Amino acid sequence: MVMLKEKWNETGVPSWDIFLTSKQTKCYYAHCMAIYNTPQEERDIKTLEDMGFEVVNPNTQEVKDRFEAFKNKYPDINYMKFFYSMIEDCDILAFRANYDGKIAAGTGNEATMALSYGKPIFELPSMIESRVMSVKDTRQYLHEIGQR
Repeated sequence: MVMLKEKWNETGVPSWDIFLTSKQTKCYYAHCMAIYNTPQEERDIKTLEDMGFEVVNPNTQEVKDRFEAFKNKYPDINYMKFFYSMIEDCDILAFRANYDGKIAAGTGNEATMALSYGKPIFELPSMIESRVMSVKDTRQYLHEIGQR
């Protein structure tokens, strides 16, 4: 279960802190099928588990079997409804963008649906090393945006 505690930062904009309760928080791991069965998927799952989440991964044999049964039972229904029901049963959603930073349609739809259910979402970081600026570049950036 996720408990949200509202805080107001110095700019007067509300921010949310997430506190995990004693019950393990279920986190739906939304990611493109291109990332299925890759070292990235393994790292992401380990990261989420290390954060204390019970990971709900759509890329498991159990989910694949349940999904096939769903499609056979409801052939005319939008198949994403199956995954939306899984998201609804979770407390939070973490998503992984593709390697180029773009978000696949299914992943984006899952994140949007989680928000519509009132679930917090967060993106697993990508390419951090290549995005970190040097001190000189940071100063230049701050100057350009008028902060210094």
